[in-house]
Amino acid sequence: MNPPRPWIKICGVTSPEDAHVVLAAGADALGVNLVPGSKRAVDLPTAQAIVKAVRGKIELIGVVADRELEALDALRRELGLDWLQLHGREPPGMVARLQRAYKAIGISTIDDVVRARACPGERLLVDRKVEEREQLAGVLGGSGRRFDWSLVVEHPGELLALLD
Repeated sequence: MNPPRPWIKICGVTSPEDAHVVLAAGADALGVNLVPGSKRAVDLPTAQAIVKAVRGKIELIGVVADRELEALDALRRELGLDWLQLHGREPPGMVARLQRAYKAIGISTIDDVVRARACPGERLLVDRKVEEREQLAGVLGGSGRRFDWSLVVEHPGELLALLD
């Protein structure tokens, strides 16, 4: 018996053309970065063009941080996003109140794994914990740098964990 195929999300898509490449590559989901000041962030008109180019063909995820609940709901409706991926200091209660949203949690210790397990929702993204100097520079995650995945593997939870 073959192992299940991994679920793949390509994040940081910045154009409709790139969205078509992601779709053709067979990814399951596409992430649009909507965090102002982030390296791969796009403005609302660009996000609308990306979503329009592939809507209904791939799962669409908006990467956001530190927005109010009402603003997140409005953004998801306006763009037609399937999920919101929260990278800021959103409290667990906000994640629970949003439909189809999940938290990104930085992992570097077992304490971080315990904190991650307490997050509500159907999914959870685990990432390398961003160092304080990186946070001061506006980095919230998604750096492409690895973390010690054994922390998650050796201490699994019951959520679908997305490894960044």
